[in-house]
Amino acid sequence: MAIPVSSSSREREVESTTINCWTWSIRPLIIWLRFLGVALPDVSTSSSLCHRWVMLAHGILCFSSHATGHIDILCYLFTKSEPGSLEQAGGSNYDTTTAKMNSIIDFVNYTVNGFGTHIIMLTVIRTRWIRLRNSFQRLEGVFVEENYIRIRNMSSMGVVSIILLIFGLTASSTGYHFAVGTSSTHRIFISFMATISIIYPLTALVLFFTHCYASSLAFESIQTEVKRNEIQLMNGREQDVSQLIFLFKERHILANETVDGINDSFGCYLLLATTSYFVSIINSTFYLFGLDNRISLPDIIFTLFVLFNLTVTCFAADSIQNKMNTFISEMAHTIPQISANGYFDVSRKLFPQVIGTTLTYFFILCQFEVSEKKLCPK
Repeated sequence: MAIPVSSSSREREVESTTINCWTWSIRPLIIWLRFLGVALPDVSTSSSLCHRWVMLAHGILCFSSHATGHIDILCYLFTKSEPGSLEQAGGSNYDTTTAKMNSIIDFVNYTVNGFGTHIIMLTVIRTRWIRLRNSFQRLEGVFVEENYIRIRNMSSMGVVSIILLIFGLTASSTGYHFAVGTSSTHRIFISFMATISIIYPLTALVLFFTHCYASSLAFESIQTEVKRNEIQLMNGREQDVSQLIFLFKERHILANETVDGINDSFGCYLLLATTSYFVSIINSTFYLFGLDNRISLPDIIFTLFVLFNLTVTCFAADSIQNKMNTFISEMAHTIPQISANGYFDVSRKLFPQVIGTTLTYFFILCQFEVSEKKLCPK
């Protein structure tokens, strides 16, 4: 006799299956990237021809708008004789050639970072996205529902933080122009476009941070599993211990594959971003402390913004290494050992200790023998 299953239980089962999914956990970022014209391959993406054409047209529109904005900035930079800091978008005059060259380098660095990141997202990250997604999808045996929810929350907070930062930087830059009475509408437009284009490096940073966070969670989950089975590892049967070690090794390989996927997908972006951060910090420091002009609020905000991005990038990478080191230490601590009533471990490492101890006492006894013969000659 068949047992009827209620619709509510079916809904709960479907919901649980959906939650235990890597694609579900980073869905906010996927949707946000589509809004920016970067359509990453996704299992939920419609396969209809109309949908693909719409996404392609939207991507071309976003890319062309971004390119046009940067071309306009560079044309203004090289055709006008009054360069200024990037944040002020040409609002200040510099008397020295050094200051003007620093301003030009600042603009070019900013353009290369913003537009270059957009290109990397459309080419490198997009083409390698499926491999990266699959490496994290294979963590279903490692992650629990709580892990996916935490990653989902991280993705959502990342998108919200991008929007808030863009609004904050735009308000700061626009407010500065109104405060100093900038009369050129073109300057204000360039400042606005320069600020808006930060959205692509910011999105790439959040995407990288989310994947690093998920990878560190994988190592943390394995470490938790090791602690949970510590007693069995120390005192279990040889067959059970071997199976557990094989299971941990298999999960450790899966976690390492996520790190390889991150390196493969975000390596080019990290090279561009870190180089741009170094140049931006040098230029911003010169604006703040190397000029006689009054320090402006946009310059301070932009310097803090660059330092924040560099800090997030470095700490995201460190989080994986720290979890990995902790996991290795935990595994080394829980390796099963046979001991002599707890005084020392019995293993092949005893051989060098026996040899060393034997040689030491051999020479001591020989010395006693020689001394005794000298003191008591026959």
